[in-house]
Amino acid sequence: MWTFDDEALSRIRNADIWEEEDDEGLPPEKSDEDIWIDELPTKKYNSVPAKVFFDDRYDAKAIMNYGRQSELARFRNPAPTEVVLSREYYHATSDTQSGEEILESGVINPSNPKSKALLAPRVGMTYMSPSLYIASIYALGGVFMGHRFDRHDTPFGKGRYGYIFLVDNSSLQDVEPDEDEVGEMATADMRSRGPQWLKSMASGIAAPSRLRRAMFGEVAYQASIGKQVLRQMPNYLKLELIEISGVSIANRGPVSISAAWRLDKNLSFEIEKDGSNVLVISERVL
Repeated sequence: MWTFDDEALSRIRNADIWEEEDDEGLPPEKSDEDIWIDELPTKKYNSVPAKVFFDDRYDAKAIMNYGRQSELARFRNPAPTEVVLSREYYHATSDTQSGEEILESGVINPSNPKSKALLAPRVGMTYMSPSLYIASIYALGGVFMGHRFDRHDTPFGKGRYGYIFLVDNSSLQDVEPDEDEVGEMATADMRSRGPQWLKSMASGIAAPSRLRRAMFGEVAYQASIGKQVLRQMPNYLKLELIEISGVSIANRGPVSISAAWRLDKNLSFEIEKDGSNVLVISERVL
């Protein structure tokens, strides 16, 4: 959902895009996929575009042109919808000290990476996932669910305990899909869950050499292409990916926590492969 002030709303109402017809040849005001703009008590306006700028084909060229040229491109990330807010999101870390600091402060601060590596998180973004599988991986420091460590291979470089935090959804304000998962969906083969318009966008944006490396499973290039695609993706498609695909998300700015669990990495062998029981195995500390 986008929030516009009076000046931006005026530009929207006068924009040529509202004159286009839908797939059935009906004018927008008679379409089932109509646009509505409603005045709120805050004197802001919310626009909910349901397939409004592009038809069911999700034309990739039109999407990219919109992302590059629209006057409204400064509204980069949408506010979370009711569907987004209805889900539980987890943030996890395998670093014992970092987990204890988050537990003490009650706040997960955004990334501020020094590195410009392909897999580096984006500056100012806080990452979270609705998946306990992903939370388990980050809490353990790897895909170690069901694995029994011995004294030679314990992943205790960052401490014995990992932490899993439940995000307080009331602190979410500026969200978009996680670039790692966007890149994976955009470059995976046709058997994947990624929509075709997303694959078309990636093909039109990324260099062929980078695409090939991503398609062969190099996660660093998948993440990098995900960042490229998100920079040109309209907000309504960002929300669609979150709502329909159930991907992990990134929030611009810090988020609060509402619950926390401490995981003893020595108990990794008791965790199901899908991470479904990780909270049962862990100790609730908040």
